[in-house]
Amino acid sequence: MAPYQSNQLRPETVLKRAEELAKVGQSVTALETLYNALTGRNLRSANAGNTEPFMRKFVELCIEHRRGKQLKEGLMQYRNIVQHTNPESLGAVVELMLERITARVVDAQKNAEQAS
Repeated sequence: MAPYQSNQLRPETVLKRAEELAKVGQSVTALETLYNALTGRNLRSANAGNTEPFMRKFVELCIEHRRGKQLKEGLMQYRNIVQHTNPESLGAVVELMLERITARVVDAQKNAEQAS
């Protein structure tokens, strides 16, 4: 299935579509949908209140699918969007990212200890 064309939509609509895709097991397509919207022009004009839930879902999916480069590019885009209007939002998204990554590392360490 081709990624959802999000160049004419608001962040809330794209987020809703990505959540629907994730529920039916197409989380890779959901990630591509969010990434395409993030790199598009329409998200730049959106306010940070609407984009923070969008970014939270993007971070979760990137970590789930081990897409570090895509996560980095997305965070750079998000930084450019909110750095002058709402830098606290960027901080909240980065904290979420660190929590999720740390939790994954701890789980991997536990699994490695159990295997050995």
